[in-house]
Amino acid sequence: MGCLNSFNLSRDKDICKGHRNTIIQYIKRNYPGIEDLRFTNRRVQSELVNGVNEYYYEVEYTDTEGNKKASKLFVNSRENFIRNKSAIQRLIETNVNFSVPEGRFDDNQVLTPEEITELEKQFDRLKENVLTRITSVTVHSDLDKDFKVTHIPLDSFPDEELDKQYGVVLTVGTEDGISYDISMPIHYSRELKVESLFAVNKNDLGKYALSTDKKIFIFLRKIVKMREA
Repeated sequence: MGCLNSFNLSRDKDICKGHRNTIIQYIKRNYPGIEDLRFTNRRVQSELVNGVNEYYYEVEYTDTEGNKKASKLFVNSRENFIRNKSAIQRLIETNVNFSVPEGRFDDNQVLTPEEITELEKQFDRLKENVLTRITSVTVHSDLDKDFKVTHIPLDSFPDEELDKQYGVVLTVGTEDGISYDISMPIHYSRELKVESLFAVNKNDLGKYALSTDKKIFIFLRKIVKMREA
């Protein structure tokens, strides 16, 4: 069991108290024969099952008759990432955000060393989480110039605009011994330069909208012009 939006099960650290309590309550709620559960080892363990690493915690449970028994509590994600490129790509698209100023790639479609370092750091949490099965991520400097927006949830980062032309090329290594070449989307931060201000009633703020060319504000049928930056 597990959900990446709420569970970060570290490879090298003890499971936190909050996650322990969530798992204990889940087991007690869904397995009526179990009265209580405790972790005897808070560090995640692994073993090969049918050629695949499976992760578990060493636990002791107490049944409704008071009997105690040592056991293994296996953990996994709701989405299967084992040898599943599409699932890993969706994982990256919804959990990693590479945002640059608008126009950054108009004249140069190559990432700087600083941009590569900044982006690779964002993968640390995914690599640390045993549920993702990701062990390494290499960010390539040249962009994917044939990037196609596919199943990306466009509302994941509502304050930014999605680039529909370029993508960042990654090589993603997994603990299953397979590496995938994946392109992830680029988001543009919306920068607005305003050179004139006008008073707005607080109750009317929700009635304003920014035009698609980002040069005017529209209020009902009235148009308030902004001088181009």
